[in-house]
Amino acid sequence: MKYIIATLIGNHKTYSIPKFFQRLNELIEQPELLLISTTEEVYKLCPETTNMRHIQGEDDTGNDTIKSTTSARESIRQHSLNYMEMNPDVEWVLWLDNDIGVPPNLIERFRLYLEKKPNLVMVNSHHPARQDGEELRHGMACTFTHRDALSAYPFTRASLRGANYGDDQIWLSVIGTLGRFTWRNNLESSGGVFFDVTHFVEDGREKNLPPHLRSNLL
Repeated sequence: MKYIIATLIGNHKTYSIPKFFQRLNELIEQPELLLISTTEEVYKLCPETTNMRHIQGEDDTGNDTIKSTTSARESIRQHSLNYMEMNPDVEWVLWLDNDIGVPPNLIERFRLYLEKKPNLVMVNSHHPARQDGEELRHGMACTFTHRDALSAYPFTRASLRGANYGDDQIWLSVIGTLGRFTWRNNLESSGGVFFDVTHFVEDGREKNLPPHLRSNLL
């Protein structure tokens, strides 16, 4: 399976860069391309790999605001689609927050899941929260996305009744409702707790999924 890894690295998450790249290097099946959206200053902190490419959205300042992250994700979406157009055998983007660690056999597990659900378009993996008192978070932190889903809708942001919403919140909700009206062959999406990912915490801890969820992992 050929795929792209895409990550956003904010100025507040440089602490996890070494662990993140260590986990990437341990992946048994490596990506065709590693897209990193961040500032030039943060990108210089990343260890170089042969397939790594630095991009930066127009409003991506790396400050973890909705405006910045939405711009970063939209830039990644566009660059991924351009790469896939030139390399049609690459069908998937694995979105990984750079404070998330994944198991070495993640791609093998995902391939086996695709054999059971060949119409799958998107898997959104919940992951442990960095913050104490929360068991799970969700979003794009560990998400496989098919190119048909990427081409369906851009990442946008909005202000609703004074509250800001953007990037993954709007995108995931819209993609989840488009379904057969957008994707070929009635492709469907799936989401849930699939992979035993680790969340790297600022104080050096590593938070894992709670025990009662691990029995359902792929």
